Amino acid sequence: MRLKAYFTELVIILLAFVIGVFLMVQLIFKTNTLSVDSEELCMAMNKSQIFAEHLSMANSTEEYRRYIMTQRAQYKEEELYYTLFYNKVWQPTGLKDEGVYQIHIFLNEEQFGLGELLNVNLQVYRSDDLETPIHVLEFCEYY
Repeated sequence: MRLKAYFTELVIILLAFVIGVFLMVQLIFKTNTLSVDSEELCMAMNKSQIFAEHLSMANSTEEYRRYIMTQRAQYKEEELYYTLFYNKVWQPTGLKDEGVYQIHIFLNEEQFGLGELLNVNLQVYRSDDLETPIHVLEFCEYY
């Protein structure tokens, strides 16, 4: 009887230990995932800010388009947006196959008064998930 109680207690202790280890592994995995997501969001916001700053420095819509093209962008004329591909360290690749991240830049030009209003919608995605953006930024400039 004593031996049976000893084995039951041992099984309960081992079960508690296994559950504890499982919970710790889950916690470590979740922390790592949050860290990667935070880093991606930070870099996406940084890239978006750079594009917004270049828009405010450009003297015309054409100058801004030229800047986008210097970043190895691909223009999809039928869908009216630019696509930029970045590798895992956020360097422009220019190639879809090497791109881990994508930035889609939609430009909408409107005549407004004596000038032109350029509305920009910038969306950052992971290349393996084009449904859920990492970051979206909308900004405009009047020329």
